[in-house]
Amino acid sequence: MELSSYIALAEAAAGIAQANLGPLVAKLSGDVAAGKAELERSESDIEEYRAITMRLREQLAALSNAAVGTPCKDTLDRMILEKSGDLLMQYRLWCAPFGFELKPEDLPKPAW
Repeated sequence: MELSSYIALAEAAAGIAQANLGPLVAKLSGDVAAGKAELERSESDIEEYRAITMRLREQLAALSNAAVGTPCKDTLDRMILEKSGDLLMQYRLWCAPFGFELKPEDLPKPAW
């Protein structure tokens, strides 16, 4: 679920930043392709998923940082925050059994 979410986030970011940050988008697109291939491999394990997810996170952070001063910065940041919100809710749901949620019943359904 996490890798799939980051792939979707990276694809959306690439679409927004392509015109302004082509070389970084190309690198990000390579990691997206690697992530999709890993999801399709039946012998993949969690460490491979984590490694690609970390690369996607790093690439997204680099893209956002490089976008400072470009026309796509506001749109890119808004989209990253919007899509990250859904993922953060899933993290909160995952941690709900630890008792830190005041109203766990208000959390979304699991996406996993």
